[in-house]
Amino acid sequence: MKLLLTSILLVVASLNTASGQCPIAPERKPFVEEIVGKLVFDLVFVADNVHGSERGFALTLFGVDSGTLGQVLLAFPCTARTLYEPTIERRDDGSYQRSQLSCEAAGVGVIRLDITSDKSSHMLTYPATRYQGTVLFDPNPRADWRTVEHADGSFSINAGIARHLIFTPTAGEAVDLTHSASLTGRVVNGTPVAANADVILPAVTNNARPLVAHVRVDEAGNATGTVEVDGTSIATITGPGFELSFAWSTDCAALSR
Repeated sequence: MKLLLTSILLVVASLNTASGQCPIAPERKPFVEEIVGKLVFDLVFVADNVHGSERGFALTLFGVDSGTLGQVLLAFPCTARTLYEPTIERRDDGSYQRSQLSCEAAGVGVIRLDITSDKSSHMLTYPATRYQGTVLFDPNPRADWRTVEHADGSFSINAGIARHLIFTPTAGEAVDLTHSASLTGRVVNGTPVAANADVILPAVTNNARPLVAHVRVDEAGNATGTVEVDGTSIATITGPGFELSFAWSTDCAALSR
């Protein structure tokens, strides 16, 4: 595994931590951990697969141990604005994956990836396997991975994520896990050297107030970070970039998995 520096900024909602109350309900904390962890995983995977004419792409799904990871080999470098024909494939679970390569300008390529319930649908729904319940993306989840090749041979990567996600437990009320993210990275001499992710979950906690988490994975592959509410840390984050671990504060410790 190539080593890189990863930063994450996570925003969710919270209660006042000074009151001694944890800002997130017990059943929701694993959801936050999974969303953050999978966005970091996708970013690390893509950065690790960008070099030469190769471009990585990733879109892992919430609530299940599946998604799409891969790499394409460019037949020709991007020299001007070009849109290639999309590829549509039926996945093992019956959903459809659509991928499309385009060139925005010289040296700037984009891989657009999305998954839908059927070919004509603009939504995605499926039963969760990590939890008991149903997942709904409406519109369907999408990732646009943009790679810019610079004159010195290095690459910069960015992806804007906006996903309206609702999880409905088998027993319980629907949980709004809508989130957006800005993912960026840099690759030098075929090696990822920096990456950042800014993530916002506006409705996941008890009173819809912002919660912020910042995570950094150093060049040795060690992750450190915090989850904060109004500037107060309620959790620390450690572990490798491909598998983060969350240790919650005393007020939230009872919620740990």
